[in-house]
Amino acid sequence: MVESMEETDSFDPNTTTIMEEQENTDIQGIEGNNNLTPNTGNSSNTKTRTRKVVEPVQYDPKDDPEIEPFKLVKREEQSRIHAFVPGLCVDDLEEKLIVGKVYTIKNFTVQNYTTTDIFRCVRNDRQLIFSKETHIEDVEENGSKIQVEGFDFYEHSQLRTLAQQKTYLTDVVGIVKKYEFLDLTNKSGKEKKQAKFIITDGSSNVKVIFWDKDGENIDKAMNEQVEKPVIVILSACKAGLWNDEVELSNVSATKYYLNYNHHSVIQLRKRMNQPKFVDIAMATPETRKIEQLQINQIKKLGKEYIKSQVMLFVQIKSVVDTQSWFMRTCTTCDHETEFNNGIFICKNCPRTVPHPDTKYKIHVIASDDIGDLEVIMHDREVRTLIGRRARDVLDERGKRGGSLSSLLDNQHMQWIHKSTTTNNGKQE
Repeated sequence: MVESMEETDSFDPNTTTIMEEQENTDIQGIEGNNNLTPNTGNSSNTKTRTRKVVEPVQYDPKDDPEIEPFKLVKREEQSRIHAFVPGLCVDDLEEKLIVGKVYTIKNFTVQNYTTTDIFRCVRNDRQLIFSKETHIEDVEENGSKIQVEGFDFYEHSQLRTLAQQKTYLTDVVGIVKKYEFLDLTNKSGKEKKQAKFIITDGSSNVKVIFWDKDGENIDKAMNEQVEKPVIVILSACKAGLWNDEVELSNVSATKYYLNYNHHSVIQLRKRMNQPKFVDIAMATPETRKIEQLQINQIKKLGKEYIKSQVMLFVQIKSVVDTQSWFMRTCTTCDHETEFNNGIFICKNCPRTVPHPDTKYKIHVIASDDIGDLEVIMHDREVRTLIGRRARDVLDERGKRGGSLSSLLDNQHMQWIHKSTTTNNGKQE
């Protein structure tokens, strides 16, 4: 073996390189040479590197094998997620999407909900956002196990808790009773349609009100039902409190199903064959009678009457000018907001309200034949007497508010007032 031996570590390219021929013997087993490194000229160790034998692979450039995309295995079944369609895409996607059909959907965005997103249809942390680039394609079902409709039912006993939050809508099922359809006129003189009924699960009764177009549609559907009593599924309805009672109402996302082919409906229908269940479920709930009292009787009421409702027949004598006559309310829940660090905050939602509504809250002195009483009049009562909205009056009188004495004192109207006692003895 012939190799070039570098004599020193300072190499001068101008000098003549001396090539020496020597026999390099593979000496193994000599203990003195085993610790010397192979990078020095004194080393007599010879190290050889084994080469991996690679089998040749035949490849034809004409072949174009299909590379399968990565598949995310879906383990959860019967889950639901809400998809939002922007206004620009509604016309295009409305013709493509039909309830009950199965589709493959591509090119959409997955977005997390924020804390300000309220009245969600499903309990999911994310939603889908469709766009013009979203591609929708029909799929042959071939025995698909995907349900046409999915529900997340809650017991009637849980509705009071749900009524105290604004984040989620709810799904309920119940037997319809005491149904009526009303033509009403609101305070502004506009005609309103209202479908009003009660649903029961055999243990409790819940009031339901559908307004306007949804009220007309459910009234038409109720008249077409042959099987009685009607069992209804309310999907994505709003639970709220009215006079401290749970009340369900419709929003834009609400859907209803009458006598729908669902196991919950079938189960309730079977229970209707039990006489005891029918007697309890279809019993007419007792209507709470509101007692008419005089002012001297109200002043003698004890603590047990707090939050109780009574009726007064009084006359407004004067307005308490030391109190503000309006309040700023949340545009979502109508609760009074708090002004803190230059912003309005609703603690009921909770959220920041950039443009709160203006509503009446007037402290007046009312009297009957026996005595006087300070009463708090809210927006509906004042608008009934004055016939004007608070924000219109505020614009006329300036941002500082001013007094409303002239508007009320000049009328001296007699007033039938349904009052609720408060902790401080005032009436609302």
